[in-house]
Amino acid sequence: MGRVRTVCLVGHSGSGKTELARAMLSTGGVQSDLDSSPEAKERGSSVDLNVGSISKDERMLNILDAPGFGEFIEETYKGIWASDITVLVVHGEKGLEVQTEMAWNIARKYHRPTIILVNMMDHENADYAKVTSGLIDSLGRNFAPLEWPIIDNGKFVGIVDIIERKAKYFDGKTGQIPETL
Repeated sequence: MGRVRTVCLVGHSGSGKTELARAMLSTGGVQSDLDSSPEAKERGSSVDLNVGSISKDERMLNILDAPGFGEFIEETYKGIWASDITVLVVHGEKGLEVQTEMAWNIARKYHRPTIILVNMMDHENADYAKVTSGLIDSLGRNFAPLEWPIIDNGKFVGIVDIIERKAKYFDGKTGQIPETL
């Protein structure tokens, strides 16, 4: 096999890590039943470090999905240690939560590059500006947003690509950044 990369999804329970992992795998043509252990099924949430892989054109992406409850923090340590990059998944309504901050600190301990993904922006009370500001206040100015959500009449309809300075809509259209942003 050619190039292999491993990404670890971490964050607080309920932030959408497992669904994100499923979506990534599905996009790569892999159907996976993450959280298949009896305890995970009983709890309705991850209790183990889940693993899925996508391969294409001599490249492989391993996706590690760490549980978000504090009682399983050792799984977060293992996942971050074994990964090339960490994706810190943050709930768009709740912002920084205890396990989010713990995962950030673990990623810093292991010197892993980290992407922060503010998830669930389609929820009614999601507030990207508030969440981003809270993350900067709590975690420091070690990161900057690369995208900003476009909310139109209360619906999450696209993103502003800050680097390209373009609006990109989920219906496939692109255009100028809305004046409100």
